[in-house]
Amino acid sequence: MNIVLACERSKGHLYPALILAEYIKKNNLPYNLFFYGLKKKDKFFLESKGYKCWGLDLGFRNLLLEGFLRLIEALVIIFILRPKKVLGFGGRNSLFLVFISSFFVPTFLFEPNICFGRANQVLSFFVQRVFLGMRGPKKNKELKVGVPLRRGMLKELDKQGVRKKLGFNSDLKVFLVFGGSSGSSSINTLFMKVALLLKNNNYRFGVIHLTGDRDFERVQSFYKDNFILSKVFRFYEDMEFLYTASDLVISRSGASTISELSFFGLPCLLIPHPLAYSHQKKNAEFLFRKGSALLVKEKELSPDNLFSILKDFLEAPQKFSYLGENIYSLKIWEEPDIFSQKILQYF
Repeated sequence: MNIVLACERSKGHLYPALILAEYIKKNNLPYNLFFYGLKKKDKFFLESKGYKCWGLDLGFRNLLLEGFLRLIEALVIIFILRPKKVLGFGGRNSLFLVFISSFFVPTFLFEPNICFGRANQVLSFFVQRVFLGMRGPKKNKELKVGVPLRRGMLKELDKQGVRKKLGFNSDLKVFLVFGGSSGSSSINTLFMKVALLLKNNNYRFGVIHLTGDRDFERVQSFYKDNFILSKVFRFYEDMEFLYTASDLVISRSGASTISELSFFGLPCLLIPHPLAYSHQKKNAEFLFRKGSALLVKEKELSPDNLFSILKDFLEAPQKFSYLGENIYSLKIWEEPDIFSQKILQYF
């Protein structure tokens, strides 16, 4: 049976699809899987694992031309691969394929966020079933399956042992800073200014900073030149090590990030991506209302107010512990096998 998993460019769309694919492969289930809608480097990664990938990596964002090409691709896939099921994981790359497929074969969606993205909002009217990550079902066709953790997240790690490997003392408070899988120049620049303010005011702290490709050298040089204890990475695959070593996380508010913060029970300051439709904003607002995260919109964020928050944390970290306790109690995450089983019962 051929099954198409339609993804998008970001890791937040790819990882849930990959988790499902790994479960199918591990258990030798009788499905032939095809990934659709990925970047070239993600295609190479998946093909190295033995998965088949379809679809062009379009290097432009012309909506009309892109839409036309995606429509042609969808028709080609339907009539050549003849899939028996199509499962979309959000993003506009999957829009035409899931929509056209819904007239021929059973189609499904996974929406990890607290609210629908634009593509999934449209597609939800056409698919047979919608699998939800963060929010509960409101219609008969909806089923909550949670946001899956990557299998490595389930490792039991020793905090002090991980810190020692990263070069941080056990008594040091460590900030983990990242702006999603591709990094964020605005968050990178802002946090460097705040780190310097903290250092100049004689606060002791460590930083784990994921910069993305573009800012890596700039950020790494800044910490080195200013003698700020840090570990800087472009991207880090095994995030469980970095979460284990950290005391406070400053990040975007995508569903995958939130599920991982929930699993580790970490206090966090969320800065929603201003261009991520409204779902990152809604995710962060949901956690803020639950007393599970601090929330600052990017346009309202300044070095002074971030300095004030981090200064308060360094002086009295116990006042922030309720954030970690509350986000852990929400249990937004789901174990990868259980997530996969909940979906595959409909295949």
